[in-house]
Amino acid sequence: MKKLFIVILLWGYQLHSQYNDLLKTNDSLAGSKGFFVQIDNLAFVKNNEYFNLIADGYTLIGNRLNTELSLQTHPDYIFTAGMMWLQYDGLSYLSKNIPYFSLHLKQKQNDFYIGKLYTDDNHLLPQVLYAFERHLDTRSVENGLQHRYNGRHWQTDTWLQWEQFIFKKDTMRERLNFGHVSHFTFKINRWRLQIPVQIYLHHRGGQINVRQNNNHVNSALVVANGGGGFDLSYKLSSQSFWGIATQYYWHRINSDLTETFHYKQGSAINIKVYYRNKIIYSELNYWKSNSFVSSKGDDMFQSVSRRVEKYLDEQGNSIPVFGLHTEPARNLIYGRFAYQKEIFKDLFLAFTTEVFYQLNKATIYTPVYKSEVFNHLDYNTGLYVRYIFKHKLTDL
Repeated sequence: MKKLFIVILLWGYQLHSQYNDLLKTNDSLAGSKGFFVQIDNLAFVKNNEYFNLIADGYTLIGNRLNTELSLQTHPDYIFTAGMMWLQYDGLSYLSKNIPYFSLHLKQKQNDFYIGKLYTDDNHLLPQVLYAFERHLDTRSVENGLQHRYNGRHWQTDTWLQWEQFIFKKDTMRERLNFGHVSHFTFKINRWRLQIPVQIYLHHRGGQINVRQNNNHVNSALVVANGGGGFDLSYKLSSQSFWGIATQYYWHRINSDLTETFHYKQGSAINIKVYYRNKIIYSELNYWKSNSFVSSKGDDMFQSVSRRVEKYLDEQGNSIPVFGLHTEPARNLIYGRFAYQKEIFKDLFLAFTTEVFYQLNKATIYTPVYKSEVFNHLDYNTGLYVRYIFKHKLTDL
């Protein structure tokens, strides 16, 4: 009876958002040559009320400000220099500031980026492979090379990101990420079939860094994640539709030294039904995994705990508790809901919430920490206000 009540509750909320569209901006060049200034401010509050054994609960509250100057001397390309400022409330100092440069070239249906990448639509990746919270910290700025194609039946995003650059004799490892996403779309009357294909590679290694531990720290590691499935939707009106989608995910690691990922290979399946109109998005999902991990995905979908170690022994050394915890058969029912609207010119408001109901039983019994999670409810809520202002300073 308790399970039935939870399922009905989820259906009542029909929870969370199409996060791919939540913070999306117009991916296009200006209509004319000129010198432009842009201010993009995101004020956010995201509260994760998590008490499971996989993901930590915490609150992110603050502002992410992007200031940009752009020069467009040709209709097909534009150069941008900008700065990302990140401030978490409750701190008396600036959390982070990151300068960036970007060259954006456009040829018909193709867009090319050199420098700062376009990430507002999460590279078309789902949360399982690419966590939404990247927009709320320093990961919102990615640098590298990118190509995007937007055709009638085919949309792609292919990119190479330098996550961590190294110099000679550095003790840290080089980190690179490569991704490719293709969406094939077919429409017949009110029906639309979309077939997504995703691949994401995370590389750790390097040839010029100092090897502190030849057996582990500087060994080359590649975590490959991928997915594929289908999304079938029916158009109810000009601005609303419902749909059903299923997606299969997998991961492979090229080394027996899997580090914090634990499982060399694994898989998962996600099934969802959803409804959407101009300002509302809602969905209900079923998730089942088999030793699955993703290098950049949301913590809630991992089979390996990502909770921080917070217990120390008498000598001040960390006591491993969560780092050894795994849930290979992680099983969830979860829902999502989002409301998003342009409330005034250039000012956008969004509210989101997610509820996760854990079906699998998970336990930790150690001298310093004991917990059992079964038929367990977690949730998060988010409030976002985004202001985007772009102004032409002068013609060229």
